[in-house]
Amino acid sequence: MSDTIEVREARRDDRLAIKDLLSALLPSLATQRGGAELIQSGALIPDRPGWLTLIGASPDALIVVGFLSVQSTAESTRGLLELLHSKDSATSEAISAVVSFAQVLLRDRGARALDIVSLPGDQVLKSSLEEQGFRARLLVMARDL
Repeated sequence: MSDTIEVREARRDDRLAIKDLLSALLPSLATQRGGAELIQSGALIPDRPGWLTLIGASPDALIVVGFLSVQSTAESTRGLLELLHSKDSATSEAISAVVSFAQVLLRDRGARALDIVSLPGDQVLKSSLEEQGFRARLLVMARDL
């Protein structure tokens, strides 16, 4: 991990920065394909019970907010990570750092896999995840009736 990106679980004193990042990004997210549905689903909300909030920050700004959940079934234990990121020059690096941090947390909790939510048009996130060995596993197609 780079010396310029700090990754950790969010603390109480991060709440304002997280709120500011979400406020800045949600309007543009709502106009992206799938963005409105993601927002309406209740995803991308800090302090949800059972979810950890992770941050990736440069010395100057919060770049990535991740919401991590551990989901157990009879077959396996998986992590689910929802990421929201700025368009900072270090975004790809911060995404990689947050994903790596999430994987360590998940392994410590017995998880064997990690799913990450990505909107169809989010090329920055998609490219960063593919560079880390992730592959698309599920695509949900939708149409209003």
